Amino acid sequence: MCHVATSNLGRAALRAGRLDEAAEHLEVALAGFRELHAASFQLETQARIAEQHLQAGQAEEAFARAGETLAELAKTELSGALAALLERVRGSALLLAGDPAGARECLDRSLAAGRESGTAYEIALTLDVLSQAVPEGDAEPFRAESAEILERLGVVLTPRLPLRGLA
Repeated sequence: MCHVATSNLGRAALRAGRLDEAAEHLEVALAGFRELHAASFQLETQARIAEQHLQAGQAEEAFARAGETLAELAKTELSGALAALLERVRGSALLLAGDPAGARECLDRSLAAGRESGTAYEIALTLDVLSQAVPEGDAEPFRAESAEILERLGVVLTPRLPLRGLA
């Protein structure tokens, strides 16, 4: 149980923008989950580490870690929200790296995974990134759907990367 709490501390620090603290907690939790052979917790923590690299602006590392975790995820019966998160991280990393076409492919897969699994929060976050990945004139439908979902969920603030203008 301690590893779950440590992972949650890492996630909270990540959401608050305390990236060094997030990295420390997430790596400690990951080591604990590996020791316990807790595959689902391990994969989720690996996804959060990829997300932490993205928030730190480390696009290449975020993309690589998300890809490795997706490959591990494919060997399990798990998927859904985690696949949506990982594809969103990959798409965002590609946007940061200047590959809007590759980003759009990942983001479309993220949105499909989120819709298939019914994970509204992940759908909303992906729609937000999509709103930044398309030309400004095409962004409003993505923004509007994301805002509607987040309002329905009671979400006040989400992590946001400055991606507009990179595509």
